[in-house]
Amino acid sequence: SMKAAKAGEVIEDQVKDLPLIGRNFFNLVVLTPGVTGRATGGGQAYAQANADIYNNEFGVNMNANGARSESNNFMVDSGTVSSSQRSGVVNINPNAESVEEVRVLVNNFNAEYGRNSSVLVNVITKSGSNDPHGSLYLQARDVSMNANDHFTKLGNAPKAPYSRQLYGGSFGARLVKDKTFVFFALE
Repeated sequence: SMKAAKAGEVIEDQVKDLPLIGRNFFNLVVLTPGVTGRATGGGQAYAQANADIYNNEFGVNMNANGARSESNNFMVDSGTVSSSQRSGVVNINPNAESVEEVRVLVNNFNAEYGRNSSVLVNVITKSGSNDPHGSLYLQARDVSMNANDHFTKLGNAPKAPYSRQLYGGSFGARLVKDKTFVFFALE
């Protein structure tokens, strides 16, 4: 469940536990109260890219407070990663395996977040620790898992030929005890 926090909504457990479509944690951001839109890029404004999250610029078609999508601000570890050329576009998309939590601010901004007026998304990444830790995963889907809707079943249509295999992992450790840590994630 989402945890209410002083600095907005915190999405933590969902990023770790839910199967994210396309490994896109922005699917969870649009579920925050007060946020409307969809996580995939749209075509409604110049800032909305129609490509996937692995593009170097990704426009998220969401908004709040009556503001346009171009008024969104995106941060990674409290550093702005919004495009300086095209408003509402995020330039860095950490893979879901490297995300510890996502903080979403809609209308309770502090002065430190005064840049934009719609949705502020701050992605906090994982870090290493004194004890080594890591993960491996495989997300697979093939045609045997696909289903037809009611209307295509009536016509005996073949199943949609959608197939996808996505794999990756992460590793975190220390370099100097209690002082210097590393964390890597690959997808």
